[in-house]
Amino acid sequence: MSNYDKIKKDLSKMGFDFFEGDYGLSIHNEGEGDVPFDYYGEFTGGYPWINPKLVKMADKFNGYWEWVNPAVIVFAE
Repeated sequence: MSNYDKIKKDLSKMGFDFFEGDYGLSIHNEGEGDVPFDYYGEFTGGYPWINPKLVKMADKFNGYWEWVNPAVIVFAE
């Protein structure tokens, strides 16, 4: 199983909706369940925030999350 497939499996287990967009494996901040990120910091003290579960998962795969726009982040290696 490739790292890419493992990342998708982890995201599914965590309950985050993801899609394969123009920039790669992406997550949008709409939907139900845990909030994946908050670009404007409206709910997190005024600063951009990415859910610690996603940060930990990205670290596990030697990557990070990059902002595409306020509504989408993409996994980068």
